[in-house]
Amino acid sequence: MKLFSKILVIRSDALGDTLVSLPLLEALTEIFPDSEITFIASNRGKDALIGCKFLKNSYSADLNDKNDFNRLLEILRNEKFNLSLNLSEKLPCYALPLRAGIPVRVGFDPGTTQPFKSLLCRFFLTVRAEYKNDPSRSLKLHEVERQFLLLNALGFYPEPKSYSVAIDKRALSHIEKLLPENRLLGVHISNKWFLNGWSELFFKNMAQALIDSFPDYSVFFTYGSQEREIAERMGFKRCLGDLSFSQWAAAISKARALITMDTSASHLAAGLSIPAAVVFEEKYFEHTSDRWKPWKTPSMLIKRPSLASLSKKEAGEAEERLINDIAQAVKKII
Repeated sequence: MKLFSKILVIRSDALGDTLVSLPLLEALTEIFPDSEITFIASNRGKDALIGCKFLKNSYSADLNDKNDFNRLLEILRNEKFNLSLNLSEKLPCYALPLRAGIPVRVGFDPGTTQPFKSLLCRFFLTVRAEYKNDPSRSLKLHEVERQFLLLNALGFYPEPKSYSVAIDKRALSHIEKLLPENRLLGVHISNKWFLNGWSELFFKNMAQALIDSFPDYSVFFTYGSQEREIAERMGFKRCLGDLSFSQWAAAISKARALITMDTSASHLAAGLSIPAAVVFEEKYFEHTSDRWKPWKTPSMLIKRPSLASLSKKEAGEAEERLINDIAQAVKKII
């Protein structure tokens, strides 16, 4: 195993993508206990690595930015890695290890589903794990399991484990002052709630339904910087924004259950062993819910139709059904 003394893992995607990469990092440390492992995350995903004990080092960058790419390339050339694992399928992520001179480069090959990209993979990669980018031929793997195909391509077959996110004591102390209650339900506000005809009024009605359906619980809300204006218009009590990642994790850890669209929040909940009711768009449910549901954590997955093509009456009925589905899902996991 000395051949792979310095390993580079690339996942230049969102926060949730980085969170579900943690089981792979743990498996690498068990397979190569004497190796140094470095992770490249996106600027959005870097916070998921806070406190990660499996890494020697980590970098964050926007690999689509020429200056960021070249800065990182110079660092990697000096580090002299001998193995890279590409968890992302974006072209800059494939080009980076090749230009850095890493001799063994492992990544996904879409095969006949994307012939031109498959041909490029033969140039960029020395070891290819075939994974067809075609929903009709999907293997129905969770994203954690899909990533382990890269290890399989190297001849290793470890069992993917659950992952955990550490709770910062100071962050938790701060959150407990804001959320002193013991029986809490968390709701994460994201822009996805307001796509395909779904309105702020629906979200307010859903929130009120949760408050009414669970009188023994206090409901709190979290949101990111992009949702600040929406959250302020909602006017909810116990609405927490402008949180650091550690504070956000501390807040979610206080919940008995989390309600969210399929966002990074569901993967954070999985890392905290918090049950989640996760809403997926109906159009993509069959092809995305298996892959992106919370990993090894109790969860209920809910379909949400588009309202764009429905009449006013049909849209109202769909809203009532979704509110009821969410309430029933929460009852099953708390």
